Amino acid sequence: MNVQTGQTGTQKPLVAFEDEITDLCRDDKYGKIAESFATFVASHPGTSYLAFEPIPAKISDHLIKKTHSPAAFMTMTIRKPTWTDELRKALKDPKALETYVASLEADVQAIAKQTKK
Repeated sequence: MNVQTGQTGTQKPLVAFEDEITDLCRDDKYGKIAESFATFVASHPGTSYLAFEPIPAKISDHLIKKTHSPAAFMTMTIRKPTWTDELRKALKDPKALETYVASLEADVQAIAKQTKK
């Protein structure tokens, strides 16, 4: 799933973008993800679907690692089946994305606490 519109160093642009998203998730810089997404899509027209596609997976992977509770994350996704649609909407504004991902993390942590009782 690479965009063939040129290369950045030795990586194709979409691969470099995905690596950047991974790094930003690791550092909890969700607002920067929104900024990076907007920049990537503006400089690579017609790629918004391809650019968005890995973001929910990168965020879910990070939240699972951060909360140490894959079961709680899965429960959250069952309770919020439109979470990726909401994520897409929040991606339009860095502050909104930060707030939304923080709410997802809080939900996962709350579910994890409930199951440990």
